[in-house]
Amino acid sequence: MAKRRRFRKKARNPAERRLLDELGAGRPLAVPDCAHQSDCGGCTWQRIPYRRQLEWKDETIREAYRAADWGEIALEGVLASPKAFGYRNHMEFSFSARRWLTRAEIARGAEEERDFALGLHVPGGVGRVMRIDRCSLQVPGANRVLRALQEFAAGSGRGAWRHREHTGFWRFARIRHAVGTDAILLGVVTAERDEAVMTALAEHLERSGVALSVLANGVTDRPADTSEGATWYVDRGAGTIVERIDGLEFELSAETFFQPNSHTAGRVFGLAAEMAGARGDERVLDLFSGTGTLSLFLARRAKEVRGLELVPASVECARRNAARNGIGNADFEVVDLLRGVPDEERTRGYDVVVSDPPRAGMHPKALRAILEMAPPRFVSVGCNPVTQARDLAVLVREGGYRVTRMVGVDQFPQTPHVECLVALERG
Repeated sequence: MAKRRRFRKKARNPAERRLLDELGAGRPLAVPDCAHQSDCGGCTWQRIPYRRQLEWKDETIREAYRAADWGEIALEGVLASPKAFGYRNHMEFSFSARRWLTRAEIARGAEEERDFALGLHVPGGVGRVMRIDRCSLQVPGANRVLRALQEFAAGSGRGAWRHREHTGFWRFARIRHAVGTDAILLGVVTAERDEAVMTALAEHLERSGVALSVLANGVTDRPADTSEGATWYVDRGAGTIVERIDGLEFELSAETFFQPNSHTAGRVFGLAAEMAGARGDERVLDLFSGTGTLSLFLARRAKEVRGLELVPASVECARRNAARNGIGNADFEVVDLLRGVPDEERTRGYDVVVSDPPRAGMHPKALRAILEMAPPRFVSVGCNPVTQARDLAVLVREGGYRVTRMVGVDQFPQTPHVECLVALERG
């Protein structure tokens, strides 16, 4: 009992509290699909039946809005993902010279290699990485790539990254899968460029029977524990793979952002376009436009769409995606939205503004710009109901907006995370 109270004290959000309540009540639980579930912090809800996960995510959204003083909200519910496992199209794994042994590994007394690991970080452990042989959230082909990379890197003679000393060669691995074309991209991030090692890796993957479309090498010697900002080289393939969703094609590279669940992405984009209410004459501004996915869905219904995005590589990819799909009424610009919306954009008279910000939500300057622009309609796509409720409260209280529709979409089965789309109208 004391142990349960200690864990309860650490439950910082409604999702965690409900999980502890469920475990404490002794209700029937699901059998985890992943051998790493009890040690990895990535998909903590595997023991919860999927139907119940959807119910909890519905309540997560409602509680986030109640906490932001919205009162009761008219949520239509949370739409299920067509796949509860094997749905992620993108995973990033870390290398480390400090392998974290799981309880099962310690119990069996196996002599495990301690100075090399490729897998996922242990919750709360800086630089401590547990080896992952199979992640049940990604497709089997991606898991074969992961195992082949582990085998090669461990025997390559080049060391894994030491997080404290900031030394070593192998740093991160990104694996992308395009559901529409079944293509796989592997992006390996290293501390320096070694073309001979990448050539040998490509040959090893081929001998292992791995069906790989692209091998890219990102290089960064920055001490920060992130792969962002790496310089990328293409060692095999064209450098991008193609995803197909609802009649549109999107190029994906190792460094560009895309919705993590291709099985629900079309539903999210379609709902957002529907909520925008475009009928052919509207001018639409897409904030945090990424590789242009939502913009292109909107462009099929609107007169003109303009996307603003911070990452230059994503903007270039968005422009290629527009050309690839023969869409000429969407254009994209590199803009740091942390500094607000440029003056020239504020005076364009947009009919609709849509926003799909990162988990931290929108910067106050961007919110202030929207209030000044006062578009008749605003659509929010958010992966964090807490920050979304906070941001939209500003538009409702200061801008005279009212919510006309709210729908949840489960993009992240087996986790507490949930996507929420909200449509607002002014006046």
